[in-house]
Amino acid sequence: MEFSGLHISFAAFALISLGAGLGLALSKRFIYAAFLLFALLFGVAALFIFAGAELLAVAQLIVYVGGILILLVFGIMLTRKRISGFAETALHQSIPSALVGMGTAAVLLFVFLQVDWESLDWMQHSGVVESGLDNPQMIGKQLLSSYLLPLELMGILLLLALIGAAYIAKEKA
Repeated sequence: MEFSGLHISFAAFALISLGAGLGLALSKRFIYAAFLLFALLFGVAALFIFAGAELLAVAQLIVYVGGILILLVFGIMLTRKRISGFAETALHQSIPSALVGMGTAAVLLFVFLQVDWESLDWMQHSGVVESGLDNPQMIGKQLLSSYLLPLELMGILLLLALIGAAYIAKEKA
């Protein structure tokens, strides 16, 4: 099998995602975990692009990296312990967590190896959406016409959550 640049870049993003996920699980400091989460979410967005789901990749970058991760970093900065200088996570459950993670990985690997991927109907029709919303333009038009009110309400709800989190953090400081 010949390896192209596409194969190499896919493997690189997969390794970035796996390494960041492992580092995230083993990180002792919250701020390091937030940066590793950034790398993980960025790597997963790149893998979405390889899967042909560009809209999911953009949504992942905008919603998770651009919104939730920034909110998480602000929360860490606002509520960090002032005495020791660094907020650290407790690793008292690291062995049970590692065992559960390895067990889950073993089950997923077993299932992955047992499935006949060629016989799955949805694998033969991948990339074809029957609902008519098969491209980002149609989804955008639907979001900004039929679903405009829920979209705006969700934005207001997220803004209120951010304001509430900042108020609670300020009150405790």
